[in-house]
Amino acid sequence: MAVKNTGLPIMAVFAAVLLLASCNRPVGGQVTVTASGADAAAYRLIGGNWQPADDPEQFSFLTFGAYEVAVRCGDAVHMIAVTPDETLRPVLNCETKGSAGFSVNFDVQAVSGAVSVGFFYLNGISAKDAKSGTISVSNALTGEQDLVLVAADSSKEPIAAMMVTKNVSDGATYTMTMSSSHKNNLLAGGSLADYSGSIPSGWTLNLAMVAAITPRGTVVPMKAFTGGGGSYKSLNFASYDLASVIAREKSKAPYKSLARLIVGDGKALNFQADLPEVFDATMTHNYPPGFSNLSYGCGDLVGFHLQANWGHDKLFSALVTTGLLNGSTGYRLPDLTGVQGFAGVTPASGDRVKLTAEALCSNKTIGELSSAGLNKKPFQVRGLDLRIAGDVEEYVAP
Repeated sequence: MAVKNTGLPIMAVFAAVLLLASCNRPVGGQVTVTASGADAAAYRLIGGNWQPADDPEQFSFLTFGAYEVAVRCGDAVHMIAVTPDETLRPVLNCETKGSAGFSVNFDVQAVSGAVSVGFFYLNGISAKDAKSGTISVSNALTGEQDLVLVAADSSKEPIAAMMVTKNVSDGATYTMTMSSSHKNNLLAGGSLADYSGSIPSGWTLNLAMVAAITPRGTVVPMKAFTGGGGSYKSLNFASYDLASVIAREKSKAPYKSLARLIVGDGKALNFQADLPEVFDATMTHNYPPGFSNLSYGCGDLVGFHLQANWGHDKLFSALVTTGLLNGSTGYRLPDLTGVQGFAGVTPASGDRVKLTAEALCSNKTIGELSSAGLNKKPFQVRGLDLRIAGDVEEYVAP
């Protein structure tokens, strides 16, 4: 049979055939996972089997559909269940616990009204009710970081501040001496609007904080609020400020919780941080737990954080995205006990297990959040407005 001459070059016809074929193929590509400090890692394509990663700290695999990645950090497991169009580069770094010790000789006697100091480094804080002396820390990270000293008056209000950048090493000693000119490092004019009207009636616990973030990521809390908002001072050497508000129905499970994190793109900002609506999930009291009623009424819902934790620091935490759920309202944490590197990730009989389900609403995408680490507090994602509505239950493992 003769082939009709279409008038199109043969390469153009071939390209059109490939294009039509690709329209029916799921979106996918190569996934590259970063998990610095991981003891073990595994992945699976939806519907497939778990595959251990040869290098748990960095590995890649090919997918044409939704996938799951699990990373073990000591007794903690962090997981993401996601689609390729949401992210192909998930970051699930393990927490780095500092063990370096260093000292700071401080002197704020030249700052009139100063009676105490707060000292802030990359992963911690310390305080001293004195105008001069030595602060020693033992849980620091090494490497270049911003060290911040804040002088406070008798009401614990900041009245002066200074920052030095040091390549911190174990056993080092640094000196920070303030003059009256360091009062100029405080910026007035910031505020947190009253958020009390968004706290459900009868709830007993709430707390808000405004903090300044330095160029190298040191968090410096500047003001804490309970029951409402108010003004705060910022730091002129900081890069930007953030506001965090959290409310809880009561102190013991079962309880509901609400939170909001707003990361600004400047300093001395006016934050509006009303809390989201309450979320009601359903959970099975067994392990691995199942979660249902995963539905929440915000237009920018990115997924659900589902977690079981027990003992001192044992947990299984999963971020399950809306793309992965694809309209489903249920998800069960996978059983990883037979996967290489994940043995022992189960509660023992008698352990008190806390289950948490949180709806996550964000003006940033999963891909944008991944750059900060999908199992971390995304303090460095500028412009972020993250609203979290939680439901917490508890049971005793049989």
